[in-house]
Amino acid sequence: MPVTDLGQATGTTSVMVPGFLLGALAAATLAASGAVAEAGGWALAGLAITALAAGLTAASLVDLTAINGPMSGYAHVNATRGAWAARFTGVLGVAGRIVAAGALAAFAGPAVLPSAPRVVSVVIVVLAGALVIARVRPPAWALYVVIVTVGLVVATCLLIVPVVPGGATVDVAGADDWRGTAAAAGVLFLGLAGVERVSGGGMGRALGAVACGVAVVGVVVFALFRQLGGPRMAVSPAPLRDALAAADGAALTPLLVVGVAALAVLAVRPLLADAARVVDEMPELPSRAAVAVVAAAALAALLLPPAFAVTLAVTLLLAYYAMVNSAARLLVRSERSSWVRSGCCGLALCVVLSVNVSVPALLVGAGVLAIGGIACWASSHRHIE
Repeated sequence: MPVTDLGQATGTTSVMVPGFLLGALAAATLAASGAVAEAGGWALAGLAITALAAGLTAASLVDLTAINGPMSGYAHVNATRGAWAARFTGVLGVAGRIVAAGALAAFAGPAVLPSAPRVVSVVIVVLAGALVIARVRPPAWALYVVIVTVGLVVATCLLIVPVVPGGATVDVAGADDWRGTAAAAGVLFLGLAGVERVSGGGMGRALGAVACGVAVVGVVVFALFRQLGGPRMAVSPAPLRDALAAADGAALTPLLVVGVAALAVLAVRPLLADAARVVDEMPELPSRAAVAVVAAAALAALLLPPAFAVTLAVTLLLAYYAMVNSAARLLVRSERSSWVRSGCCGLALCVVLSVNVSVPALLVGAGVLAIGGIACWASSHRHIE
């Protein structure tokens, strides 16, 4: 039986909405520093663009799900556009989720154990992978610990008057620069990259989940930005820990360590589960490859610089969702749930954001797509022979 995530496989939106918001919370704490590094305070304006891209993509997925049933993006593209487009979609989705899992784990490392962050990152990936392989759902108390921890940090950052050096700083990372808004919007998309996990309950629930995710990301980014300021936040390897220290809340550090570790495991688990599911669905790839997915994510957490891992992950995932939107673009008017051509608009916006995030990440992403496409082509020829 393929490795799947229970909520994803059953399409139970009521189960998956909390998981989607948890992923948004985890990714927001990671992507916040990268987004602020690009645009400073303009990162919050970029969140509006992120919300539009995620909303259009969610609408496309709802329409595709209504026709094809609950499927992965790879399966939707395979059913609509054929095998070749599906292969590229699968490569982008699997690689994007593996790198995102590694990036989320790498973010947790400095917050949990600053003296050995890489070791913590690998342990988090292994623990999350073990849950996926054993098909064990995390206990409910872990979610409560996460909510209480991040809630206390955010409340502390909002209630304590920040001590941020005055004076406008220009031409440094984190300075307010409207030209970085598109790049910041792309980075913040990491917080909403699980939209297909809430596509089975209709348009209202999917868009409501996206709106809640945007609110979660916005509150976290604003709270951290308010307490640390742009330049300081841009270079912070552990923004939650640094913001707590800046707000004179160091007494909460032990709780923060436990909460961030739980948050990372809970957020990495669905990424690994979805990547393993797509690997199992692709006939060109070896089946039951969950162990390989976990190993690849651990290597990403160990070897990739966290900031680059974030930009590479969102570049791959935005390209993946562009392919999903391209499948919805082929739906006729009677197959769409609204007058909005979500497929066309979502495709265009995802492409625009992906090419604005980072040139090095775009080049590496193109290489990943080329290598993955060639590997799938060679594997399919072996199967034919």
